[in-house]
Amino acid sequence: MLTEPQVIADIFHNTRGLTRWYLKKMSDEQLMVRPLHDGKPLNSAYWIQAHLAWAEAFLLIRASGGEVPPIGWLSQFGIGSNPEAAKDGPDLETLRSDFAAIHELAMNHVRQLDPESLGEASGVPMFPTRRIALYHAIRHEATHTGHLGWLCKMHGVATV
Repeated sequence: MLTEPQVIADIFHNTRGLTRWYLKKMSDEQLMVRPLHDGKPLNSAYWIQAHLAWAEAFLLIRASGGEVPPIGWLSQFGIGSNPEAAKDGPDLETLRSDFAAIHELAMNHVRQLDPESLGEASGVPMFPTRRIALYHAIRHEATHTGHLGWLCKMHGVATV
């Protein structure tokens, strides 16, 4: 029987699969475009991918007591960061590699958590427990995955 942390990791991993599917549908050029909606710039798929890497490290690893890998560019894509930071972010090859490495580390970390530890404080004020931080990570990933679906449509990329 799976533990609660293992179920959480499996749900997150499944959600990440759809994220990766949308990202792979777009060309490198499309990933970098910040389209406009009613004259307002939206985030690029590149920025979303980098933000999701930051969020996975922050919500799945750090908020549950793990060590975030020392990837210098991550902090540029946190909560409230400027989407223009993409100009100083990693190249696509590095982003893809770090995105995969963070995911593997996060999944291994969450799967090995003691189920009793999920009730402990997360150390992140907006998420009182580790469980709530992990649940939010799933919700957060899925929300941005929806944004990637919209970006595919805006770029004329078939998704169905």
